[in-house]
Amino acid sequence: MNELILVGSTAHPSKKLSNFFVQLTIRQTYPMPRPFHQKANANSRLILYLVVALIIYPQYTQCQQLIPKFSVLNSDVGLSQNSVYTIYQDRQGYMWFGTGDGLNRYDGRNIRVFKAGTGDHSANNNTIRGNICEDHIGGIWYTNETGIYSFDPATEQIRKWVDFKTDVVTYYTGIMIDHDQRFWMLNPTKGLVCFDPVTRQLTELLIPVTVAQPELIIRAEKSGDDILLFVTGLPGMIRFNTRQKKFDIVLKDLLLTTASAVPGGLLLWTGNKLWMYDSLTSQLTSVPIEPGAVIRSAIRDQDNRIWITTQGQGLMAYWTQSNKSVSFKHDPNIESSLPFNFATTMLLDRTGNLWIGTDGAGVAKLDLKASRFNRFPVPGETYPGLNEYFVRCLYEDPDGRIWFGTLNHGLCVYNPITGTVATFTVSGSKPSSKSSNNSVTSLLAMPDGNLLVGHSDGIFMLNKKSGILEPVLLATSYQARGEFRAYQMIREDNHTLICATSYGMVRLVLGPDGKYKATAPFPFAGAATSLAIRADSVWITTRMFGLTLAHINQLADRHSSPLLARMNLLNIHQDELMDSILWISSGSGLIRFNQQTRQYKILNEAHGIKGNLVYGLIEDDQHNYWFSTNSGLCFMDRQTGNIRLFTVKDGLQSNEFNSNAFHKGQSGTLYFGGVNGFNWFRSGAELSRQPSPGAAVTAVLVNNVPAHNDSTFYISKQLTLPYHRNDLAFEMAVFDYSQPESNQVQYQLDGWEDQWFTSPFMLVRYHNLPPGTYTFRVRGSSGGNPWGPEASVRIVIEAPFWMTSWFYSAVGVIFLIIVIAVTRTNARRKIARKLQQLEKQKALLEERERISKDLHDDLGSGLSRIFILSEMTRKSGTRDQEFAQHQLEKISAASTELLTNLGNLVWSHNPANDSLLKLFAYMREHLGQLFDETPIALTITLPEPEADILVPATWRRNVYLSVKEALHNVLKHAHASVATLTVVITGNTLCITVQDNGVGFDAQAIIPGNGTGNMKKRIQDCGGTMEISSAPGKGARIQFDIPIPAAPDVAL
Repeated sequence: MNELILVGSTAHPSKKLSNFFVQLTIRQTYPMPRPFHQKANANSRLILYLVVALIIYPQYTQCQQLIPKFSVLNSDVGLSQNSVYTIYQDRQGYMWFGTGDGLNRYDGRNIRVFKAGTGDHSANNNTIRGNICEDHIGGIWYTNETGIYSFDPATEQIRKWVDFKTDVVTYYTGIMIDHDQRFWMLNPTKGLVCFDPVTRQLTELLIPVTVAQPELIIRAEKSGDDILLFVTGLPGMIRFNTRQKKFDIVLKDLLLTTASAVPGGLLLWTGNKLWMYDSLTSQLTSVPIEPGAVIRSAIRDQDNRIWITTQGQGLMAYWTQSNKSVSFKHDPNIESSLPFNFATTMLLDRTGNLWIGTDGAGVAKLDLKASRFNRFPVPGETYPGLNEYFVRCLYEDPDGRIWFGTLNHGLCVYNPITGTVATFTVSGSKPSSKSSNNSVTSLLAMPDGNLLVGHSDGIFMLNKKSGILEPVLLATSYQARGEFRAYQMIREDNHTLICATSYGMVRLVLGPDGKYKATAPFPFAGAATSLAIRADSVWITTRMFGLTLAHINQLADRHSSPLLARMNLLNIHQDELMDSILWISSGSGLIRFNQQTRQYKILNEAHGIKGNLVYGLIEDDQHNYWFSTNSGLCFMDRQTGNIRLFTVKDGLQSNEFNSNAFHKGQSGTLYFGGVNGFNWFRSGAELSRQPSPGAAVTAVLVNNVPAHNDSTFYISKQLTLPYHRNDLAFEMAVFDYSQPESNQVQYQLDGWEDQWFTSPFMLVRYHNLPPGTYTFRVRGSSGGNPWGPEASVRIVIEAPFWMTSWFYSAVGVIFLIIVIAVTRTNARRKIARKLQQLEKQKALLEERERISKDLHDDLGSGLSRIFILSEMTRKSGTRDQEFAQHQLEKISAASTELLTNLGNLVWSHNPANDSLLKLFAYMREHLGQLFDETPIALTITLPEPEADILVPATWRRNVYLSVKEALHNVLKHAHASVATLTVVITGNTLCITVQDNGVGFDAQAIIPGNGTGNMKKRIQDCGGTMEISSAPGKGARIQFDIPIPAAPDVAL
């Protein structure tokens, strides 16, 4: 008969003491050639260890059986093929499945398939043989009969390193990547083969044994730095150390076919036995398995259970604590069973999930973690006498048994150690059988050890010694009304009980005969649902009447008007740390009521209570709050007020619970009942032991296009983008595969957001981000566990050139230059305007001085002459008429000259005359008059310009007086008969020539007089030049070259 033999070490040091005790008592050992440590007789100590374990650690004995619920990934959900030959979890957390048609990566929600390049048409090039191996940078390596391949996580491409070009079909299977990043493989004919990716060299190492039959199968397994080799038909195990490059043969007495490395030892398969080999003690241990089982792989989990995949007989498991073997096989009638009995490989991931590869049905997953909540009924178990599990109330007795009242099956008690259930019902001789069911609504432990039971037919006392339910006498009025229900019972003192019943609040008083009798109820508009004693008063809740505070000794009178009227109040709980606070469960939510101020606050869906309906609340040992609803079980942290919801996916009996079905036992265990049984757990601290999962950013989409992956981005986790590629989306994954649908992420984009956001969705988008540097952070959680470590990606969105610092600097410099230039220009303009104003003022002053001078010179001298002549004439009297007449003629000539000078002065200062045409006209009129009574013939030649040209008054006057002075000189000194005045405009220059045919003079010898000096000065003031040419006997010639000014001065 085939036999599965387990060879194992002592209990793992991290295991609980109770598990250690049990493990010591069940181990069977078999002598081997190597020495063993002497063991005590386990059978003689079994009872003692069990008793100690149950007394010291009672809560640990309430262990549930493993729920064999398999979930499956296959080709229907994206797997490239249903034949899975190898499974691996990489350092980041991704699951990898090697199939006969490609490499598959799974992140909990999506499967991505990677295959060799389309240009490689080798047969079976996408088949993965042996182990999937990971190098130090996260590259995934595998091999087959066509070559050596690696998956580059940066580019997400598969590269073929070596092409096995041979006509002989030979298989290579991957084994491991060693500390030097060399890839080790096994070839049946060549032995061990090592590939160095740096040198790209293959090294073959022959196995140091003689194989008589070449077709014999050779298998290899990894164990630390060692490679373990097995040759069919040859005893022992060949061990090769990759560091020392040495072979040796161990366990020569066993004919082995394969092995699996586990913490502390090896699992060894001999073909009909499985051995657990302890590397410290060299001890072997075995257990029987199903006959004919062919083992493909075996592992040991954290609870010291051995899991075995078989070829055709499904999945097997061995419990070391109970010495029990269990088989899991495919059942076509059960959807959650193992999908296929041909199991090829196995892997235990970091969050306690067992992955089983099959040859034809994909990969199955089994969650090995203990349920968050203990559950009754245990899935898969049946309990005679019970066909429904609608629980109405709960109680934990000192022996750890769980008493519960049901809707139709009366009172039951469950022993979590033995897994048995006993029922107690009211017999046909019960005092009143008005009800149509056998419902138990409340339980209360009495000081004598008996149990008070609220039943649909009244109140009963369970005598635990006799097991008989004895009725408590009630008032006749209750019995006449029919069905009487007690929803809650509390002790007022040792002789009195107060009950919330369907007829209001009732007091039960212990009589002299040792039996309780009911008094008249405190009347309500509806039934009382819950009670809470406060000193000599009691708070009473009802479904419609509200909340009332009544005196215990004056139940006939209401102590206060009802509060929270018309609210469906179900239960009341006195806060254990705050005396003034009551927690009231209701159909509107959880009500926090202050007894002193009568103020209250309702916590509802807005605060995280789904559906609003709350059945009841109790506090755990840490004084955090647990309350049941129709949507699951809620946990509320006392410090933060955060509410966390647990559902049926977390192991609850159902999402729907019941009124009054909650209880806190003396051990601190919390109990909650519902429509499909009840759950119990030790305390809130026990629920935080699940590992925190890792998270990752699986893809970055830029403008809805996946960002190009390269080595730089993969290593640095930084992406640099231009300013117009600023719509980003981040795909995320949480690497907890227990319940992927319950995974959540918290994310934050540093540089844009200042807080974390929580979401069940694995995609977040950001639109139109401004240029800057951002860090996207993400962390994951599963089922409300603490948040795991962060993963991050750095994003740099480059600014356009007009938003860069150098552009700002350039613009700043340009702006500064412009400001300086504008400032200088404005300053120059201001200075120019100021100079212009000063020049105008100067011109005005000069003009005033000139006018004053002209008036003094022309008019003053003329008037003085007239005055002198007049005085001379007056003094002569009538004595000399001829002299007087001559003097009068002189006065007349002086007056005429004075008027002429005055006219010249007025003409020169009149702005209307500031033009060349006016100047030429005035010269023609007045200069010609100088020669009217002289023998000199004057010829005046003046130009006729196409357009009148404006000239300044000063310029005009200087030109006129200079020409007039030149003509005066002709009259006084030339003795000429002919004189000419010629004016020509050449370009921008006025050329004036005065010429005569007089006696002339020596221009070099003559000393210029005042007239010549005045002419020269006036012409220079106009910016021009004066040239005199003459010779004795040849007349004289004076030429003025005067530039015509661009614009006249401002008129005065």
